[in-house]
Amino acid sequence: MKVLLFVNGWVGWQVARWLARQDAEVVGLVLHPAGRRRYGREIEAAFPDVPRLDGAALRTPEARAAVEALQPVMGLSIYFGYLFEPALISCFPRGLVNLHPGLLPYNRGAYPNVWSLVDQTPAGVTLHQIDAGIDTGPVLAQHPGPHPTQKRRGDHIAPRGGGPARPFQAGIGEGGGG
Repeated sequence: MKVLLFVNGWVGWQVARWLARQDAEVVGLVLHPAGRRRYGREIEAAFPDVPRLDGAALRTPEARAAVEALQPVMGLSIYFGYLFEPALISCFPRGLVNLHPGLLPYNRGAYPNVWSLVDQTPAGVTLHQIDAGIDTGPVLAQHPGPHPTQKRRGDHIAPRGGGPARPFQAGIGEGGGG
């Protein structure tokens, strides 16, 4: 299945590495601009021969045309800091899926771990379909995790023994995702 990967950060790098080991058919990388990009070289190394698109330019007609030209079947968003317009979402026949570092429906949007502390709401990770709202699409898989005061970096995303791809294995690799 042709996948377009919208990715940033350490967790994004770990998922990109996992997808590369699975021989996933990644047709392109959408990355943050250099000043906002984290682990960019490592992410690019996982898929050295695929086109790169600028995540900050996704709202332009040229970027949408570039996405359509790649003919992706599914999009995966991992720690990607930009919102998706409905016109872009519609480019993916199997949908656009997001790995959200919070246990939805709690703490939608940016910085869910901060809001988990402030609001004393549950923590965890959610794999969900992207729709026109912010973190409001159907949930494909969830994994409750330790409260942000009790974790090391990535523990709520990569529970011990499951690796960083555990939500993907549950939500995509085992038949989820539509």
